[in-house]
Amino acid sequence: MSASPVIRRAERSALRRYSWFSLVAGALAAAALAIGDVWYARIGVVVAIAGGIAGCALAWRALRVQRVAFQAQWSLDARANAEKLHGERLQHIRLLQVLQTRNGDLRTRLITARSEAGHLSQELASLRGDTMALRLEVSRLTQAHSAEILSLPRRVSGPVSTHEEILWAEGNLPTVVDLKAVTAPFADMGEQRHA
Repeated sequence: MSASPVIRRAERSALRRYSWFSLVAGALAAAALAIGDVWYARIGVVVAIAGGIAGCALAWRALRVQRVAFQAQWSLDARANAEKLHGERLQHIRLLQVLQTRNGDLRTRLITARSEAGHLSQELASLRGDTMALRLEVSRLTQAHSAEILSLPRRVSGPVSTHEEILWAEGNLPTVVDLKAVTAPFADMGEQRHA
């Protein structure tokens, strides 16, 4: 808080004018009496001293009045500055409270973000492990499927009829009704065994 220096000047008061008047009047009276004989000169010296003392007394009184007025003004200025400083301190305290609240919120968010980052890094490590396990499984299965596949002979019970050949011909797959006709000879054979 920088304040420009305040220049104060003494006001022209009645006491100040009276002190000047007593000094000038005493000096003029002393000068007028100095022209006369010795007793007038001595009275002139006394008048000059009395005028000087009266002028000084009035000047000191004016100085005391002015000093009291300056002290009152300084006191008012000091109170105004103290109130202004108090207001600024309250504003700074409020600002610090807002900043502390914001800082607390940011710390909470930082802790939450670090916690989430830890969970995500654990999950990432788990997923990487799963990926490696799946790659190993895929390579194992690929090696197992790359083995040579041999076709085995089919067993057919009995002669294949022309009707069955037509049913199983390429592009002409049997329906459920047709499958019953295919299994019918086996059903007949089962009935003959039970009889």
